[in-house]
Amino acid sequence: MKALKKLFALILIGCLALSALSGCLKGPKDYLPSDENLFDFVQLNDGTYSVALKAGAEIPENEALKLPNAYNGKAVTQVAENGFKESAVKEVQIPASIKVIGKTAFYGCVSLSSVYFYNGVSEIQAGAFYGCSSIEELTLPSSLKVIGESAFAATSIISLQLPAGLETVGSFAFAYCERLAQVSISHTVRSLAENAFVGSNEDKIEFTISASSNYYKLENGKPVKIS
Repeated sequence: MKALKKLFALILIGCLALSALSGCLKGPKDYLPSDENLFDFVQLNDGTYSVALKAGAEIPENEALKLPNAYNGKAVTQVAENGFKESAVKEVQIPASIKVIGKTAFYGCVSLSSVYFYNGVSEIQAGAFYGCSSIEELTLPSSLKVIGESAFAATSIISLQLPAGLETVGSFAFAYCERLAQVSISHTVRSLAENAFVGSNEDKIEFTISASSNYYKLENGKPVKIS
């Protein structure tokens, strides 16, 4: 009887652990990408693929564009440079497999209002979301390490939290975001370009910096590098 109870206990613990783990897997396991025929794929040097919108493809109305996480049995790890530039995409979901958002990937997508990052993206390159003027809310993943030059310039972001794990914010990254009112800077940000927020009503932005930061402090309400 004791052995039976012990067996049941072990099974129960195993089920609970599996349940907890599956609840954390927001990426490939339960991710259903949009129709593969919408996309073009290019194989990269490491055998994985980049993804772009196929020329002439019509993005489904009132439906989120869910980027594929795999192609030909290999992971899709990058959004291609210019991959969705000036397209009519309104909402995009970026799976955990994708590590890099390429240069000007969504440049000038003026209808794009919602971007959802599963935890996986580590770099958003220069101009990736430049001029996406409908983006008002933005939640960046903790996997993110680098935000490139002008990555989110000329968007309509109102409140911004630079996540723990982020290290570098490039020149003009959030420039000319005229509605930007609040910016929270995590303790891991070690390189924040002086002109990252130029043209974004810097005098009116309420900046906060993590008390545990060894890289930046507030002076006269603005972030200043600690020497």
